[in-house]
Amino acid sequence: MSRRITCSRFVALGGLRPHLVQFYSWNGHPSLDPELMIRMLLMGYCSGIRSDRRLCEEIHLNLAYR
Repeated sequence: MSRRITCSRFVALGGLRPHLVQFYSWNGHPSLDPELMIRMLLMGYCSGIRSDRRLCEEIHLNLAYR
């Protein structure tokens, strides 16, 4: 069963960073930005990409996602 998801072109996530401050790492190797991860997952959801690896490859290859 395949469902078509309709997503808006622009999602305002500017106010998200203050709510995610507790998830940022302040020591050791820097982790993936939580705000970036949410943007990536939304993009994957809207594009129908289920695999995290495929999503990362798609973002690296296509500058329009950045």
